[in-house]
Amino acid sequence: MATTDELRRAALERSARRNAEVARRRLRWRWVAWAVYKLLIWTLPLLLLAELYWALWLRDHPMPEALQPLLHRPASTRSPHAPSSSPPASAGGTQPQGDP
Repeated sequence: MATTDELRRAALERSARRNAEVARRRLRWRWVAWAVYKLLIWTLPLLLLAELYWALWLRDHPMPEALQPLLHRPASTRSPHAPSSSPPASAGGTQPQGDP
């Protein structure tokens, strides 16, 4: 039969193991939080500055007239991978004709 001292020592060892595990987990989360914080601190302002620069550059350098219709097309037609709603011109079928 174990003595009171041995039981107390075993309980303290189990508690120390649990505490060490919890401490390691907390330390990992602190490092993750620190890395996310640093990432946000550096990337968010840089992203905002890039957006501001781009907006100011576009104000002084508008798109050429040939590319203006691209800005006003719906997003679904901008993608080359989007399914086409009309058949291609080379497909068979009737083509609109001018006045005879």
